[in-house]
Formats: sequence, C-alpha cells, structure tokens
Amino acid sequence: MFQDDEYIRWANERTVHLLSYALDPNASKPEPLATTTRDGAEVEVLLRYPMFTASEAERLAADVDVHVTFPMHTPWVGVLALDGKTVLAQGTKGTPKEYRALYDAEQKKLGSPVPRPVWEAVRAALARSADADFEERWPEAVKAALAARDAVEAPPAALAERITARLASLEQARARALVAAAALRDDKARAAAQEKARADFAGLPEPSASAAPTAPTR
Repeated sequence: MFQDDEYIRWANERTVHLLSYALDPNASKPEPLATTTRDGAEVEVLLRYPMFTASEAERLAADVDVHVTFPMHTPWVGVLALDGKTVLAQGTKGTPKEYRALYDAEQKKLGSPVPRPVWEAVRAALARSADADFEERWPEAVKAALAARDAVEAPPAALAERITARLASLEQARARALVAAAALRDDKARAAAQEKARADFAGLPEPSASAAPTAPTR
C-alpha cells in the first residue's frame, strides 16, 4: 500500500496521517489476526488495524523508524516538518480536536496546502526553467518560471520561496545581459543586443529605472 504511487498521491492530497504507538515492555504476544478478502484472495490482517497485514505494518514501522525520531515516552503527539524529522509542535494528552488544532496551527504557518498534481507541476516547471537557464535558453527558462508562478495562486511558504528565487535568478541574468549590451561601442550592435535581451527575458517584471543599465561614457 505504501509503495503504491497512486495511493500515495491520493493520501498526500486528501488525508492527514495519524500514527499512534505504545511502548509496552511486557509485550510477549503477536498482534491478533483476522481473515479478510483482498482482490479475491483471503489474507490475514491485523485484527485492530484491518487495513494492514502483519508484513505491511512491519514495513511501515521500519520506514517510520528510519525517518522519524520518536520520543521514548507516551502519550505523545507531534507535527513534523516536511523533512519528516523536525518536530514543529508537540503535546501529550489531549482530544482529537486539540490535536487537529495543533496541526492546523502549523499548516497555517506553511500556507494553504496545494493539491499534489499542482505541486508536482510547479516543481517540474521550476526544474525545466533551471535546466534551460544552465544552457542559456532564456525564453524557455522564463516561460517555465512564469508557468510555475501562475500555477498556484497562494503557494505555501517553501514553494513560494523556490518560485521567487527562480524568478530572481532570471532577473539577475537579464541585468547582466543588459549591462553587457550597454557596454558595446557600436550603436547598432548595442541596440540589437539590448533588444535581444529584452526579447529573451520578456514576461519578467520590468527593471526599475535605477537598476536599468546605461551606455558607457565615451
């Protein structure tokens, strides 16, 4: 289940996963099992958690242990950062309503959640822009960066930071191109280079008058 891309995509868009556990030093018996039918075949699942077989639960627990450091006391509830390790907020006893409020408070700091298909489209556009930037294919780099910017109206803080950084990098490249054009001595060559720079970076916000390059003094 947790290796199924379609399930993961749906879960990230639609759910908040709550993982609970208990530290039982006297545990000596395996979890009780029940028999159910999956895809036409009978399988044994955990009685208390019938969505998991024993091997699925073990794999999930192993994956969680690799990525998350849990405190060695219970009860505990926490909200983790996007890296899966940093604890943004935590508590002990509480109600489901209080746990949800804890999560919502941290989500508000990050910004409104973005549907996963939109998030993937923005990341892909940023990657295309960066690749085109590296090869100095400026119109393509600008087009992809603007597509990333326009794909989501109010991106979460981390995504907004990446979009802003990508656009700022292109604005700096445009400034360098305009400075190089302004340094040309030949009037026609200078005008042609300036026009090309404006065309290459069309769509970016216009530079301020104070930042606009000028031709060198002769």
